[in-house]
Amino acid sequence: MMTLADVARHLQLSWDVVKGIVGDDLQRRFAKPKLRSLKRIAIDEIYLGKKHKFLMIVMDLDSGRIVFVGDGKGQKSLEPFWRRLKHSRAMIAAVAADLSPAYSAAIRKHLPNAQLVFDRFHLVKLLNEHLTDLRRELHREATDQLQKQVLKGTRWLLVKHSADLDPKRDERQRLKEALPQLNESLATAYYLKEGLAQVWVQENQTAARIVLDRWIATATSSGIRQLMKFTANPPRRNSQLVRPPHLDRTLGGNQQQNQTPPTTSLRLS
Repeated sequence: MMTLADVARHLQLSWDVVKGIVGDDLQRRFAKPKLRSLKRIAIDEIYLGKKHKFLMIVMDLDSGRIVFVGDGKGQKSLEPFWRRLKHSRAMIAAVAADLSPAYSAAIRKHLPNAQLVFDRFHLVKLLNEHLTDLRRELHREATDQLQKQVLKGTRWLLVKHSADLDPKRDERQRLKEALPQLNESLATAYYLKEGLAQVWVQENQTAARIVLDRWIATATSSGIRQLMKFTANPPRRNSQLVRPPHLDRTLGGNQQQNQTPPTTSLRLS
């Protein structure tokens, strides 16, 4: 495969000219992909840094194609997509999004018959935020300097997935040594955070629902304010769902194509 620089040298053109030609061709072919065949989509925002800031991305969950890119974030950046989608008459069965009430309201407004589901990434991200809040609370309240140091030193280890702990930095061993020294509530919250992942490895909806119900019961009975807030918040937002394994494609993931969406989804209640 030739790079832009290779093509420019071969055709004896400047790199800027070749880039412009390629850009025009991509714009012509992919600027407005057809939406009629869409069934299941994912909506998310990505941060490109201070200069470019945010982009709103809509992806076809069945093909992996990016079907819309909007400037900024929030409901306004999706308005052009909603207009195009309405004209396309696409029959959207399911939408994966984060837990923002604004997104939920917009999806319910424009796609009232679609199933709203939440992907694993955003749920774990929210749980990690609660875990971090608990760690900070305990750090503020700690009077023992050693305890403060342990809490500070586990900041990133606690929110990392256990499979992602870096062996070169001895992170697994460091976390193993730190957990017995942590406040009991923080250790409990960490193990529950790791245990939530079991929901997505079950073979079917029934098994996943059983695991989720048990997880919620354990988290609620723990008495840990942050965990109770995590389990109580989504039900108050009516119909927000846990993303089932069948829709396990996110903006950074993969899934087998042409699967039939499930008729039910897992609720956090």
